[in-house]
Parts: sequence; C-alpha cells; structure tokens
Amino acid sequence: MVHLERRTGGYSVADAGERDEGFASEERAWRLSAVPKGTNEGGEETMGSDDGSDSDGNAREEEEEEYVDDVEDERCADLMDPEGRTHQGATATLTHARETYGVDIRRYVTADAASPMRFYEGMKVLNYIRFEVGNLRREGMSDCGEIAAKVKAGCEARAFDDERFMTPTLQDDALLFGWEGYVDGMDDDSAVDLDGDDEGKAEEPNVIEKMQKLKLENEELRLRLFETMAAAGLVDDSEVTKTFSPTIVQGTGDMACERIEEQNPSKGESDERVAVSRRSSPQTTEEKLIQEVDDGYFDSYSYFDIHRDMIGDSARTEAYRDALELNPSLIKGKKVLDVGCGTGILSMFAARGGADKVVGVDGSKRIAEVARKNAQHNGFGSEGTDQIQIVQGKLEDIEGTIPNAPFDVLVSEWMGYGLLFESMLDTVLVARDRYLKPGGAVLPDIATIHIAGFDRAATSFPFWDDVYNFQMPEVARQLHEGALKTAVVTHCEGKHLTTDSIQVCELDLATCSIADTEFTTEFTLTPQAGREGEETHGVVLWFDTEFSKRFCAEHPVMLSTHPNALKTHWVQTMLHFSEALKLVAGSKITGRISMVKSKRPRSYDISLEYQFNSDPSKVMLYAL
Repeated sequence: MVHLERRTGGYSVADAGERDEGFASEERAWRLSAVPKGTNEGGEETMGSDDGSDSDGNAREEEEEEYVDDVEDERCADLMDPEGRTHQGATATLTHARETYGVDIRRYVTADAASPMRFYEGMKVLNYIRFEVGNLRREGMSDCGEIAAKVKAGCEARAFDDERFMTPTLQDDALLFGWEGYVDGMDDDSAVDLDGDDEGKAEEPNVIEKMQKLKLENEELRLRLFETMAAAGLVDDSEVTKTFSPTIVQGTGDMACERIEEQNPSKGESDERVAVSRRSSPQTTEEKLIQEVDDGYFDSYSYFDIHRDMIGDSARTEAYRDALELNPSLIKGKKVLDVGCGTGILSMFAARGGADKVVGVDGSKRIAEVARKNAQHNGFGSEGTDQIQIVQGKLEDIEGTIPNAPFDVLVSEWMGYGLLFESMLDTVLVARDRYLKPGGAVLPDIATIHIAGFDRAATSFPFWDDVYNFQMPEVARQLHEGALKTAVVTHCEGKHLTTDSIQVCELDLATCSIADTEFTTEFTLTPQAGREGEETHGVVLWFDTEFSKRFCAEHPVMLSTHPNALKTHWVQTMLHFSEALKLVAGSKITGRISMVKSKRPRSYDISLEYQFNSDPSKVMLYAL
C-alpha cells in the first residue's frame, strides 16, 4: 500500500518506489483537514446563509432542489444484489440489508464514535461484504438469501479482519461515505426517508436540515475515504492536487508579531530587531487546537522540575557534554545553533567547547529569559563575552535573520518518548534546512528505534497478585485493558526481554525529511536463548541516538535507552498484546509496526500487526 504522508501545510502521496509499503494505523492518522466540496472559491458555503435562514421562498425552493439532486447522486448499490438494485444513501442501503437479509454491520463496528477502531472496522467490514458477494456471484450463486447467510457467517467469524479490506472493493462506492450515520442510529426511525417514497417529506424544514447535516457528514467522510483511495493508487496525481490544494494556502489571517532583540552592547549599538516571530491567528478548529497544544507544550517547559529531570539524567546530559566539549575540530571557532535551548545547558557546553558564537532558540518566554540570564551569569552573555545569544519564539514562526546565521553546527535534544513523541524533530529539520550551512553538522546525527518482546514481570501486573496476602485481579485486568489502547511509558529492565531485538526505524538527521518521521516496518522476533517456553506479553520499544564519527571525529558518542543501558528519563515504551504468547524453540512472532502522527497535535498513533507462528494475525492500535 502506498504510504500517505502529512507534509508541511498539507498532504502528499509518497511514490511507491520511494517508501516501504505502508499500513495505515487508524482513522486519526487519515482524517483530512480540507475545505469541503460544498464551498466556492472564496471558501463560502454554497448551502445557504451562515445563520441557516432563507432570504425568500425562491431561495428555499432552490435549496430544496439542490439537496434532492445531491441525494440522488449518492445512490448506493445494494449489499447482496449490487448489480440489480440501488438505494438512495448509505442509511437506506444498510437498513435494507438489516431488515431484508439480517446483515447488520452494527454488530461488528463499535458504537463509540471516539474509538480509534471504529473507522477501521467499518471500512473493512463493508469492503469484505462487497468482496465476498462478488466472489459468490462469480461462482454462480444468485439467491440473495443464500449469499446473505454466507456473508453473515463470515462476518461472525470476523473474516473481514484483514488489512487488504482497507482498500475499497468497488471504486467510488458511495456506501463508504455515509455508513457512520447508520451506525450512530440514524436508521429509518430517526433519519430522512432516503428512498424517496414520500415526496412530501422532502419539503419539510426539519427534513431539509437533516439532509444538510448528512451532506456535511458525507463530505467529511468523502475526504477521509479519498485519502485511503489515494493511498491505494485509485486516484491520480491531478485529483490529489485538486483535493488537497485548499490545505496548503499559507500566510493568510491577522498576524501577531513579537519583537525579538539581539543584545550586543559591546559594539556600542542600541538593541535592534533581528527576527520577528509571527503566528497567524487560528482560523479553523484544527488550527486552534494546534495553537493550544503548542502553547501548553512550551508552557510546560517553563517550569523547572522538568529541566531538573532532564539535566539530572546523566546519560543524556553527559552524552551532549562530551559531544560538544571533546570534539574541537567540530566546535572550536564555529557557530552553533541550539534548538529548544531550555535553561541553556547545551549552549554553554558548546561555548565552553570553544564555539565562537552560540544562539539558543526556545519557544517558552520565561525559560528563554532564564537561559539568557544563565549565560550572562556564567560569562557567556551580553554582560560578558557575548558568546551566547538567546532568541525566544517558535522557530517555525520566526521571520527575518537569526543572529549569526548560517551555522556550522545544529544541536538539539529533541527526543521524546518512543523517540518521536512531541514531534520536536519537525522543528529541528526546519531549522536545519533554514539556518545550517551546506554540509553542516547535526547533533545527534543518527537515531534508531528498536523493539523486543517482554515478559509479565516487566509489567505492574504481578504487584496485584499478592497485596498483603490479598489478590486483586480486577485491578490487573483493568490496567491491561487500558494498556491495549495506550502505549505504556515505563522502565523495562533488560532481564525481562524474552526475544531478540530488531531495529525498525533509522533516521539520518543530516538528510531525512519530515515525511520520514512516519514509518512502517516489518519485523520477526525469535525467542532469546534460554527463554524458550516463557510467555511474551508484548513488545517494548526503545531508541538510540548517535553522535557519529561523521561529525564527532575525535570523540563519537552513543546515547542509548536500551533496557540494559543506564536508565534515562525516557525509559521505554511498552505495547501490550491482547493475550500472552508462549514462545518455544523454533517459534516466531512476525508482523508490522507503524508510527504515524496523530490527529492530536504532537502525539503519535502506533499500529502493531502481529502473527504468532501460523495463528491468525491480530492488529492493535495504541495512542502515544
């Protein structure tokens, strides 16, 4: 499957020859932020006035005619007789399947609209039914009742639980646009009569409102499905460009400006503006959410406890210190950019390592001022050597010239849980492309992600087996239930690994793109020697970052979060299986792991598809 990448300002479909075949994890990684088709070039809705009122009777009649035409365009092929019968809308089609054939997709799709499995299940069950009905009819079966019985038996056995059914069986299948309204309970008892048997109903205002709501919902689903179809190669590049172009318009809206000053009294000059941080006022709900999350993210780093934890992480801090102070050919006399400088500790390491000029950038106003004062107090700031300057602002929003750009070296401690949580790497790559000299060094320059199996002792569950001679299995059960939805960030000691490890991702920070921060990789895990016959309860994920010889010629450094390495504040990330797997000699766990950016800003969604020996494969989805 072609991997759909989210890029700056929009989406694009990666060339199948450039990316590994991808496996989309869930609805949250697919939903698009695009202008609905029901808009004109100015972005104004074409379905009526903003307040929903009508200017006169003629407008009402035109509106009704428009809606009727749109509904007629959304005819859906019957589930069991797709060649011989159609219905007006997904709700009518699925209601007919339930009442006539006894096939109700609501049995197989979670009713919780917030569930990450919902879209995934709905798409697969409908495409499975289409696929199975087509096969049965090609084999000569024509009785809809017999076909329905076989399809229902397959659904009950969850035969649809296969990744191939994420690809639409029928091209332009309108049923895939509107099924969620049916699952939400908008059947014949609560929805409009889409079969059109009672023409009088189409003229009632409440029916018009319902039809408008359905149309808006269907347009959103149409965009979501378009992305899936694009990933499957069912639409060409021109259609992709046309559909996604509204999402890449930039530079509109009111601008909020903040003055960022260069302090350089040693030259006898007054403060001057060297960069302006501009942020467009959020226009959409998604933009508002992103800004709120960004504000909260930077605000969280304005408190000293988090900096105490990071600086107190000796494995982390000493790795950066050694890379910056023990590689004179890289640092001495050079200009260094510190992205996300925090308290300024890395900037001061670089200055102490002999850098000529160091500029630290941080999005938190409070912590940027703290970094400035720390540099001054230690003789590196404007009251001393002017060796370190601090710029406050979100780097992506900064316009103008950052002092001393371009830089010889870019350093940043950007890693989050599971390596990619917080999405700060995106900012580092923007900084690299804007402010680093060609051939400049990025520290660290290599990052890798690894996985291995873990045993029950690695979890918190054993604690509840004996609580002062009481057993509390219900606590363990609920903890496990939660761990099936959310990645668990906790320390896993090396002695609890049950399988060999495998690398599932490698990023070269000197050359990779933002698109590379989403990936899909196949893996095979085999039991460690001496651990045969033991249970594996999931896979644990960790990362390594390397300051390689490419840039750190005198003293390369490895910062590892491996379970056997010195414990860091990142610890490890655990993905629990639904059931434990007992590995014996010769057994193996095969599968695919995907990490994609979540609809929740700065978060990731992880999908884990795995198969134990010849057992049926399973798919797990986790929020990180």
